[in-house]
This record gives sequence, structure tokens and C-alpha cells, in this order.
Amino acid sequence: THTGQEFNYVLEGKIAVILNKKTIELSEGDSIYFDPSVPHGQIALGGTARFLTVIDKN
Repeated sequence: THTGQEFNYVLEGKIAVILNKKTIELSEGDSIYFDPSVPHGQIALGGTARFLTVIDKN
């Protein structure tokens, strides 16, 4: 966890975003915006995945 706000955008492949024990699957072109003060993480699904993460610390 950390302060601020977080944005993830999937560039290639598929990822799972885990937010406070809930799993959300994202594919290429999908995005998610969330409060990163909740427990979270990202993992690739089914092979290689590339995603962009932007964190606004303000």
C-alpha cells in the first residue's frame, strides 16, 4: 500500500489486479483507477503482459 492515487493501463496481454482480496481481470486496452491505500498487487495472466502504472502522490 501507499498514498496517492494509482492508474494502471494494459499495453499487452492480460493482468489480474488484486484490490483488497478482490480480483479484477484486465486485457489489452483496459484500465483501472484506484486508491492504493488498500492492499493491492498485479500479476500477469497466461504469459507475458505489459502495463503502465501512473501514481499521483498528491
